Amino acid sequence: MMLFRKKPVTIEAVQLCWKNWNEVCAFLGDIISPDNPGRSAETFSDTCGEVAVPYIEITIPTLEGDHVARHGDWIIKGVKGEFYPCKPDIFAATYAPATVNDPLTVAPSQAAADVLAERRRQIDAEGWTPEHDDGHAGGEIGRAAACYAAYHGTDAIQGMDIFPRLWPWNASWWKPRGPRENLVRAGALILAEIERLDRAAEQDESDRCIACGKPFKHGDLYLPDVSGDYLHAACCGPERESYCSDIGTGEPLGPDAPIPDPLVWRDERLDRQSGEG
Repeated sequence: MMLFRKKPVTIEAVQLCWKNWNEVCAFLGDIISPDNPGRSAETFSDTCGEVAVPYIEITIPTLEGDHVARHGDWIIKGVKGEFYPCKPDIFAATYAPATVNDPLTVAPSQAAADVLAERRRQIDAEGWTPEHDDGHAGGEIGRAAACYAAYHGTDAIQGMDIFPRLWPWNASWWKPRGPRENLVRAGALILAEIERLDRAAEQDESDRCIACGKPFKHGDLYLPDVSGDYLHAACCGPERESYCSDIGTGEPLGPDAPIPDPLVWRDERLDRQSGEG
């Protein structure tokens, strides 16, 4: 199975209700005609505060056939000029209001596209995958971005001032170019570091002791709980029924079984980082 990300797109839409009827007519154009007028109805998707019946509905011809838009539905104009109705709860979960000057309503600039392309190149050509980046948890990626952002490539002294004092890796990886290219590289590295921090935050939220609520750190002693969670060894009480006899199955200890020795928590990111060093 492949994963896909929905492309950012700005749509035009209007909500079907009596107070918007003139706007709906102008929006749909020839779709509303003597053969397909708005019809009175007793049902609705959202009253829109218009509690007096009758409500309104209209047929919308779509690429999949005729669909009925009911009072409170949103009518959306797609990227190819097609129209289709959308239930108000789905619309609210999918779209947010935008303005003409909102940077998210227009295509990314060439600069933004170049930063994303460089990030993709770093992953595909250099092997700087998210898993690789997770092994650099000491701020190295951010420092590398700072070096590229500050170096303009016009002053060797300036370059030496930054490198190697801040450069976190071997000199062979220091590859400055022109000012714009350096900033593109810096932007891609900043993006990589933000994504790494976000992943680390998610892991911190999931890997916590169920007794004290504190995250596990590399080298902490812990024991698995029968619930499938983990506890710091220091947080474990005398209640034998909470201990596992087998980590794989989660079976509780038998009445005469000894309490197992604690395990050592391993942070795979730090293990990888020490292995590379």
